[in-house]
Amino acid sequence: VVGIDIHPLAVTIAKTNYILALGNLLLKRPKDFVIPIYMANSLRIPERGVQPTLQERVPSIYVELDNTLEPVPEVFIQHPAAFDEAVETCHRFALQNDKADFSAQRFVVFAKRRIGEAKVDEVTLEILYNVAKRMRDLIKNKRNSIWTFILKNVYKPTFLQKQFDWIIGNPPWLSYRYIEKGQYQEFIKSAILNTYCLLEKGEGHLITHLELGTLFFCAALSMYAKPRQRIAFVLPRSVFTADQHDRFRRTSFGKAIHQTGLTEVWDLESVKPLFNVPACVVFGKQFHHTERPIKAKVFSGQLNRRNASLDEALKSLVVHDTSLHLVEQGGRSFWSEDAKAELVGASPYGSKFAQGATIVPRSCWFVQVLEKPELGFNPERPYVRTDQRAIELAKEAYKGLEVEGNIEKDFLYATLLSTDLLPFGFLEYRPVVLPIKPSGEMFVMLSKEIVEENGYEDLARWLRICEEEWGKRRKEKAERMSIYERLDHVHGLTQQHHKAKYKVIYPTSATNLCGAALCNQKIFLKVGEQKITLNSFIVESTTYSFETENESEAHYLSALLNSPTLDELLKPMQARGLWGPRHIHKKVWELPIPIFSEAKSAHNELAELGLHCAQKVAKIIPTLDTLNVTPGKIGRLRAQVRERLADELKEIDSLVKRILKK
Repeated sequence: VVGIDIHPLAVTIAKTNYILALGNLLLKRPKDFVIPIYMANSLRIPERGVQPTLQERVPSIYVELDNTLEPVPEVFIQHPAAFDEAVETCHRFALQNDKADFSAQRFVVFAKRRIGEAKVDEVTLEILYNVAKRMRDLIKNKRNSIWTFILKNVYKPTFLQKQFDWIIGNPPWLSYRYIEKGQYQEFIKSAILNTYCLLEKGEGHLITHLELGTLFFCAALSMYAKPRQRIAFVLPRSVFTADQHDRFRRTSFGKAIHQTGLTEVWDLESVKPLFNVPACVVFGKQFHHTERPIKAKVFSGQLNRRNASLDEALKSLVVHDTSLHLVEQGGRSFWSEDAKAELVGASPYGSKFAQGATIVPRSCWFVQVLEKPELGFNPERPYVRTDQRAIELAKEAYKGLEVEGNIEKDFLYATLLSTDLLPFGFLEYRPVVLPIKPSGEMFVMLSKEIVEENGYEDLARWLRICEEEWGKRRKEKAERMSIYERLDHVHGLTQQHHKAKYKVIYPTSATNLCGAALCNQKIFLKVGEQKITLNSFIVESTTYSFETENESEAHYLSALLNSPTLDELLKPMQARGLWGPRHIHKKVWELPIPIFSEAKSAHNELAELGLHCAQKVAKIIPTLDTLNVTPGKIGRLRAQVRERLADELKEIDSLVKRILKK
């Protein structure tokens, strides 16, 4: 039983547990022994060096000692404990650097008494003697503090390849995007795309979200298991649904030498308390063809404490045997116990809905209109200040950033965040200052220079402040972008249609699907006793939107997006977070939702119900507690709205089932 971890505290705890597990066996040990728990990166095995003359004499692996490659004989691959003894022998001999007799002959006598298990011939001893001499040089130069430790630990994975019958672990639950840029990130990227083929060509946009657990799963089995042996890893439950794990679910990854098949899955989502993120256990076998459906167990129950013992857990948990089917919905896949979860055909609306603009940094653009109690404000040039909510939720780099001043009304627009959305409705519009102007059907971005040329003094002053703050505060990733390029990233702003009469929006992420239709004309913001007209509605990146001139189509889609049936069908495709199901994005359009047709009575009935619900929710909103709405609170508000629309939602569900033919 051998352990590897990259965290020193984890290694220390594991070593302690290892000794405790040995118990009375320690009283019978014949000699000193090595606890086989190593601090190393199990994913990245050091490459073998190339020094042909030495390779011809004895096969060696080349390890780095303070920027110098030194050979270590491959004979120790079969005897890891002997390797530790060899390294310690070299180190102890090197410590005797004050002795006159530091000869090879003396080293041979010294080493033969200390190195067991491995067959150590004269050439091997000669190579080890050179390692000892290198260590002596490091000691003399006071650079010896870590090299013995590194040799025993960092290179240990090299000696553990293809040695084990079972690989068991809880690998890092870390997304690729959180790995610091550099050589290691490039190594991980190559492993994902080239070595283990966890993503297909054209799926590069998914790599940032890919948790490394699946990479560790494939790599650990490939590198450390004996042929056709097994693995069991604790993984985030996102492997059930997330797009980036599609190939893992299908087991259509890896070149022939790395091929892995899945044999069983344990679903731990209903075990509380466990991890902050829902978990599962996935079992695999090398060179195995995955049999479908995959054998599975679902665990559920309330543990009496975190880190409960096995005996405690067995008393608290219920386990039922089941099977997981690979369900393909549109271009996506997910695991489900229901073999009939699939509905044929994706929706044509999938290509018509688009994610909104990333309006960041929010401290520069999200504002609140200020008024003087006795004088009100000038609606042509209102005085605005950074929205307090944007200040409170600002990222670290933008903490304390606040902009204020008059602004021409031409540059005040309306938007909503996902946390403003309710079923069939929304909270107050959020005003935003944006350097854009209508041009044809869409918008054009205005730079500070263009604004100055056209005499917009207020906006020009505002942009000067924002440019300066952006230059000081932006992170490395944004260094190559101006503040305008960041604001219009992937043309999120300039490709929106300002003339579209209706917009249908829904959140990118939420526990339960919801949506609303809004009119894009005559958008008013009430401030005190006055009103200000906002130019147009701008869709923000926390929401997706569809633009239409047809009011009935807008309410038809709004009714669909609030249907409990549609939400239920979406659930197997949603990843789970701390608070339950989360990501929606375009997954809902993998369902066969047809284009609105006025010739179909069910579509018209649904549109009428959508309009009725929107009107009812507009009257409900003033009765809700909408102060200081947090992500948790918006969920409760949505639930309250659904309760008060219970009868309408039943009617909507009946129509949706007819339309989807389910």
